[in-house]
Amino acid sequence: MEDWEKIVSAIIIGALVIFAIPRLKQLFEQEKQDKEEKDWKGFIIPMVLIALFVIFLVMSVR
Repeated sequence: MEDWEKIVSAIIIGALVIFAIPRLKQLFEQEKQDKEEKDWKGFIIPMVLIALFVIFLVMSVR
């Protein structure tokens, strides 16, 4: 993998983390206030699918 590809990948991953953290904080605050069952499958399943897709892409390049 070229250096520029590593840099772009790091920037994309950093952006995903930066945008996900405020949303996660908001979800945790809502859960503390509501104290009711949340639909975690609606969040976890897409994240797992994205992670599996990224792993698949990395493995297919090798």
